[in-house]
Amino acid sequence: MFKSNKIKLFFFYLFGIGILIALGYLLLPILNNLSNSYQSQSWESVNGKVTNSYISTQEASSKYKYLFTPHVSYEYTVAKKVYSGDTIAFYSDKSTDAKYVQTIIAKYPTGSQIKVFYNSSSPNISCLETGFSQEAVFVVSFVFLAGGIIIILIVLKIRKFLNWV
Repeated sequence: MFKSNKIKLFFFYLFGIGILIALGYLLLPILNNLSNSYQSQSWESVNGKVTNSYISTQEASSKYKYLFTPHVSYEYTVAKKVYSGDTIAFYSDKSTDAKYVQTIIAKYPTGSQIKVFYNSSSPNISCLETGFSQEAVFVVSFVFLAGGIIIILIVLKIRKFLNWV
């Protein structure tokens, strides 16, 4: 093997390791949310109270004009200690459909009593809705599929480059 080929191979591996680190960094929050979504199905619950509930609106960059996000803040008590949370679910509730977001907020009006699910080993981690949504499973599946295809295409392109240069 020529010296230039060894250098190319070194950079190929270095690039591959860089891609894996970048993907790990990008996927870590997604995997954390998936883990919490799965684990939340077996979490204990306590009564809580909604302290604030509203919808925020921001301009969307797509063909839809606005992106709506529900916000619910709540308090709950575990072992005589008061905690506060704002996680409705571990999947995104953002939507371009205002009516959909309004139905979420309608379930949690300010001042209402609610059931809060919490992680018994870390009671500060909580949510109002457990498990996965169909949309979340679809999005995560799509991200992993697209990521896999992109990695394969990059590897094939680099291999082609290494063979032709």
